[in-house]
Amino acid sequence: MKRILVVTQVGKSHPSGFVRGYIYQDLFRAQGYDADFIDRKHSRLLKWIENPSKPFRFLSKEPFRFLIRVSIRVREAFVDRWIVKSCTNYDVVFFSKVVTAPKLMKAVKDKGVPIVLDFVDAVWLPGRQVPTFLESVQQATRVTTDNYFNLEFSKQMNPQSSILPDPPQVEAFDAYTKNRSKKTNPETVTLGWIGSPGTLYNLFHIWEALEEISKKYPHVRLRLVGTGKDTAGRIPPFERLKVSTVASYNQAKMIEEVFLMDVGLFPLQDLDTCRARGCLKTMIYMAGGVPVVASPVGDNSTEIQDGINGFLAKDKQEWIEKLEKLILDPNLRTRVGTQGLEYVRKNYSVEACFESLVSALKLASQKPETRGESH
Repeated sequence: MKRILVVTQVGKSHPSGFVRGYIYQDLFRAQGYDADFIDRKHSRLLKWIENPSKPFRFLSKEPFRFLIRVSIRVREAFVDRWIVKSCTNYDVVFFSKVVTAPKLMKAVKDKGVPIVLDFVDAVWLPGRQVPTFLESVQQATRVTTDNYFNLEFSKQMNPQSSILPDPPQVEAFDAYTKNRSKKTNPETVTLGWIGSPGTLYNLFHIWEALEEISKKYPHVRLRLVGTGKDTAGRIPPFERLKVSTVASYNQAKMIEEVFLMDVGLFPLQDLDTCRARGCLKTMIYMAGGVPVVASPVGDNSTEIQDGINGFLAKDKQEWIEKLEKLILDPNLRTRVGTQGLEYVRKNYSVEACFESLVSALKLASQKPETRGESH
């Protein structure tokens, strides 16, 4: 296997397009692979209608919105046609989070080119299922996903399935360490959360615990990163706790914000939707040397050694107890944060995750009788 085509949905401008695709671009080249990357949708056109900057906000209104959507579909059709025409020039095609194109995948498959389909999140669960997802899984030679809950389901549909972890970009954190920002007020303790508007609802799980903490420790602050611009009804209406928000972020902003946190929060509801999310957020806090307190849901239960490289909290009382320990003891924060950092350096470097990807691609590109069992 030497030539690889990586197909993403919207490219490196989207966090998942970067973390599960473009982050490996240099490693492919360094290790002698000829990897080409192509995006089905035009990221700038999408931004103009979904999150335009102030000078371009008129583009999100009709008739401009309609015209841009048409342009996006036309471009996507041309890209798909190119993929089908060119796929035979490659040993394998990696569809990174492209779960809405079973016809495209079938056309590639019909040309005898192996396919690896990558997916994350709860795209297969009833009520949240992407209509074309199951058909896409069945078209794939092999499937990769980011957590063991998803893997268990994937193996039922395609036994040739394996884990492809999300790299938390610890190398980027290390590179920023010398220039890391200093807290403007060292007297405060900042509890930080990183996510997206679609996951803000998990904060309601620890609403009461955070109120109790704020009542007892008024110097505690909550920083929410990735809330989107419209937070009405998405964030608990805290009575005492002082909250600040950041609507969106890129890699540099994410790293800057994590370095300003004293404790990272990863609350999750005890639901299948949350089990399917993986634990990249946990690993990001660890990559920044920040102690994490997380719900024991999904892979958090196996990745976090309670009290060693992070803390697990299953209910209100445990959230209060674990947060209180960290608030009162800066040395404990440093010790647990350091253990978490060493854990991700050892297990989730970009190179380690890249090895999982290359293994899946190689297995897919082998002849059927030599592919062996999934792992």
